[in-house]
Formats: sequence, C-alpha cells, structure tokens
Amino acid sequence: MGYSTKEQIARRITRQSAENLRRLANQAEEAGVRILLDYRHSQHVATDPTDRTACHLVDASFGCSCRVYQQFARCQHYGLLLSQLGMILDQVERTAA
Repeated sequence: MGYSTKEQIARRITRQSAENLRRLANQAEEAGVRILLDYRHSQHVATDPTDRTACHLVDASFGCSCRVYQQFARCQHYGLLLSQLGMILDQVERTAA
C-alpha cells in the first residue's frame, strides 16, 4: 500500500523533526541542562546552560518560554523534556509503522 506524495512528505518531516529533537536533547544533556518539576505548580522547569541563574518553563504541549523556542519552535530544553518523557521515541516509531 503506497502513500501519496503529501503523506510521504508529512512522514519525512515528522521523522526529521523527531531526529532534530533527539539531537537537541543530546546537546542539552552535554551542556548540563536539567529538567526539574515544580510540585507546587505542577510545571516542568529547565535550567539554562548559558545562565545558571535562569530557568525556563517547559511543557510538552505548549513548548518552552526561552527565546530560542519562541523563534524556532524548538530548543534544547523542549527536546530534553520530550526525551525524558519518552515522547521522541514514540514519534519515530509512529513514522516507521
């Protein structure tokens, strides 16, 4: 069963997006980014690798509060959160199926 051209493009974009997020997650780990959970507000918070006094709110559904995410719709913080929640692997598996 073949896929239409639009479906093939969408599958390739999803696969590339997952690969990019995995790469960003690896960069975040190497840079020392940590994902913490603020139990009072039930929110994830990510440390900033360039400014140790700064933190960013990061959410699997809504993204990250950092400038990089606002500009590119992806960042190391967001990639690391998705990786730790096991969501990147799921995206890759869905595209392979």
